[in-house]
Amino acid sequence: MYIDTSCIVAFIVPEPKTDLVNSKMVDAGSAGISNLTQVEFISAINKKVRMQIMTNKEASIAVAEFERLVSQGYLRTITFGSNHFERASFILKTTSLPLRTLDALHLSICSIEKHYLFTFDEIFTQAAQEFGIPVVDYESG
Repeated sequence: MYIDTSCIVAFIVPEPKTDLVNSKMVDAGSAGISNLTQVEFISAINKKVRMQIMTNKEASIAVAEFERLVSQGYLRTITFGSNHFERASFILKTTSLPLRTLDALHLSICSIEKHYLFTFDEIFTQAAQEFGIPVVDYESG
């Protein structure tokens, strides 16, 4: 399973979908991420601080937990190669969906590395399905 950054945030920081993410992570045992995910995670946490949803101390704890999960192999980092960028370009050239650049890069990992995707983002889900990438069914429990 390749996990979207927003799902990792919900896994580490209490949110409405935290229980659902926890359940899927327990079922999966571990999850793949990219080296881009760390940057996105920190950005998401910093946004929560700017919006005064989290304190700086809570943010530091969340980032430390993310780093612990990576160092212990619970979140397995996949490094982008030129093949991932080529696949992301292909995805962006051939889809009619308003897919973001970084999501195309994440999809390229799922496609090349044969991971299924765990995300709550509808456009991301539609794009994955368009390119034959299985998506975690979180609505059926």
